[in-house]
Amino acid sequence: KGVNSCDSIRTLNLTVNRFSVLQKNLTICQGQTYPAAGQERSRSGIYIDTVTNQLGCDSIITTNLIVAPTPRKFLPADTLLCTGNSLSINLQGYNNYNWSNGNTTGSVMIDQPTTLSLQVIDKNGCVGGDTINVIYKTCIPIQIPTAFTPNQDGRNDVFKPLITVPFPGYRM
Repeated sequence: KGVNSCDSIRTLNLTVNRFSVLQKNLTICQGQTYPAAGQERSRSGIYIDTVTNQLGCDSIITTNLIVAPTPRKFLPADTLLCTGNSLSINLQGYNNYNWSNGNTTGSVMIDQPTTLSLQVIDKNGCVGGDTINVIYKTCIPIQIPTAFTPNQDGRNDVFKPLITVPFPGYRM
């Protein structure tokens, strides 16, 4: 009963605001950080934040953070070649290539002494670099047979190296 023994009716309009649940899957590059669970994070993991949304309700943000490695050591080791030879490098799997010689593809042919650097960007947007030194020297072309036929037919009768340039002498 209300005041003075009168009945009264009260109407309550109740609005229940919903909380939010958000799942984030993020990839950052090694050396980068991302704010999660109240800190700057630089390691892969699952981080949970509780924040207040625009309606004043708690919301949960779950961040699945993956830290991708920086591309490195993708070029061959420094190389020594005989004059006249070449080295072909063909790299696959990167989104962007920027060679120090201006080339922007994954392939390069080296036929002279050089030092080349390459910067790449991978599928995660991570940037990495590598360098190769290619040195040339004059080589004496020597072939050593794997067999000989000492049957006096004039072909491979003597086991010896085949040297196609003038060479003052050798010992075997």
